[in-house]
Amino acid sequence: MMRARRGGALLLVIVIVGLMSVLVVSSFRRAQMEAIAAENTLNATRAHALTLSGYAAAAVLLLADADEATPADNRTEFWYAGDDPGDIFPIPVGEHLVTIRIEDEYGKFPLGALVKDDGKQNADTIDAYARFIEALELEEVDEEQLVWALVDWIDDDSTDDQYEYNDDFDVPNRPLTHVDELARIEGYSELSADNLKKITDRVSERDGKWINVNTASAEVLYSMHPDLSLDDAYELYDLLGETPDEKDNVLVPLMPKADRYMDAVDNSNLYSVAISADVKGVQRKADCIIERSRKPPTVRLVWWSQY
Repeated sequence: MMRARRGGALLLVIVIVGLMSVLVVSSFRRAQMEAIAAENTLNATRAHALTLSGYAAAAVLLLADADEATPADNRTEFWYAGDDPGDIFPIPVGEHLVTIRIEDEYGKFPLGALVKDDGKQNADTIDAYARFIEALELEEVDEEQLVWALVDWIDDDSTDDQYEYNDDFDVPNRPLTHVDELARIEGYSELSADNLKKITDRVSERDGKWINVNTASAEVLYSMHPDLSLDDAYELYDLLGETPDEKDNVLVPLMPKADRYMDAVDNSNLYSVAISADVKGVQRKADCIIERSRKPPTVRLVWWSQY
């Protein structure tokens, strides 16, 4: 009987010790998880602060450029990261890193210029956009649909709109608020991610029928004149990379002023900035639009989105 009681007591002790061990381990793991969560929260806050530092760095670079004697903006500027959208400007901040990419919005196709101020269609700019889509050489797409679906999305409905009805979204009949809105439009929503990116990398939601030819892609240059061949557009793109245009001194031989769909300029005051920050694996990204004036040199944050 005594042996049975001793055996039962020993078993009870083992069970109690086991339960206490589980509680201790569980508490330790909970403490570890809380510490990790707290560190991640702190790192996220630091990453957010770094994106603000990225904006400040971009503003400083653009202000420094505004002080230069030559007003032309081109692909030789120190703020210009490169022709490939993947090229970035790395900025070490202590043991962390923030990267920025500054792009000239005047070098992109102005989608807002497809309609006039009163919402009516702008025929010249629509023809230019058709040439732009053609130059991208997208495979297995209906180029006419891409042009007119976008026009119908933003015009005032005063003309016969073939693509006016959309099963998934209400057609706003106003200019785009951001180029990402293209993915909602008939034709664009069916594009592959690569084909859609080819478009969004080269367009801007801005209005204004002018292009900074020094920072424009070959496809945007091609869109500007009905008589410019695609081969000549690529030749002009290379030439402008070596010798930036000022007051049409480089442009005229290949793109005469007559019959241009959009005006050519050699400088800008509107820039988009893509910012990325990483703190111990916690990432934060932001996109913003900066407006710059040269006299006096000032910058203004026009738009900001963080994710």
